Amino acid sequence: MTTHSTEHRTAAEKMTDIGLVPWTDDDFDLLLKNNAPEMTAHLGGPETLDQLMDRHRRYLALSTLDGHGRMFRITAGPDAPAAGSIGYWATPWQGERVWETGWGVLPGYQGRGIAAAAARLVAA
Repeated sequence: MTTHSTEHRTAAEKMTDIGLVPWTDDDFDLLLKNNAPEMTAHLGGPETLDQLMDRHRRYLALSTLDGHGRMFRITAGPDAPAAGSIGYWATPWQGERVWETGWGVLPGYQGRGIAAAAARLVAA
């Protein structure tokens, strides 16, 4: 299932067809690209291979936890390579369940409104 943004798009977003594709086992390479120093500078730096493998398993598991979250590959067109990743998950905060999201857009795709479009799709 691919979801595409169809309304409330900025001029930059209209230049691309932003889509979300559910995270699969084949997306580990994207996780490796998201682990680059420039992508993790504000997150404590790159993770080890073991940490990435654990993260990948958690991303895959989100899809099996009914209603507790999901990870996606962000696409910038039907046949385009992955532009990044985004996801959402339930987390406890002050004794209540809240929703959190996180994303990473690869450097070659940054500055085009892709993260904002993907966030709107996740929220929808």
